[in-house]
Amino acid sequence: MGSPGRVIAEDIDAQALKLVRERCAQEKVSNVSVLVGGMEDPKLPAGAVDVALMVNVLSALGNAKTFLANLARSLKPDGRLVVIDWNPGKLYPQMAEQETKSALRRTLRQLQDADFEVLKVLDFLPTQTIWICRRRDQG
Repeated sequence: MGSPGRVIAEDIDAQALKLVRERCAQEKVSNVSVLVGGMEDPKLPAGAVDVALMVNVLSALGNAKTFLANLARSLKPDGRLVVIDWNPGKLYPQMAEQETKSALRRTLRQLQDADFEVLKVLDFLPTQTIWICRRRDQG
């Protein structure tokens, strides 16, 4: 992101956002705003987001379909969703391969059920998998 870009740091944890504000002030970063979201709605502005990044969030959501549908509304027409989430097979090497595949299929299904198309899956991180997606209606 270049200097004219804007970052919206969204979290449900106000304390985490306080730390973001403090760090931005310390580093003299002025293009980051913070937003307290909800468990089913990130409350991001409609049609305003180029890239939404979720790190270790999808696996913790109670209602992923609702959250992702609300998030989809915030994406620009050519916007992307990048999900970085735990890969249980990497976290727990003793886990059976079938259980690992089942968990990864569940993530894929959650994204597809919310009308996202997975464009690419990257698997180079030590404990996580990366899913790059777009809204299915942008195909």
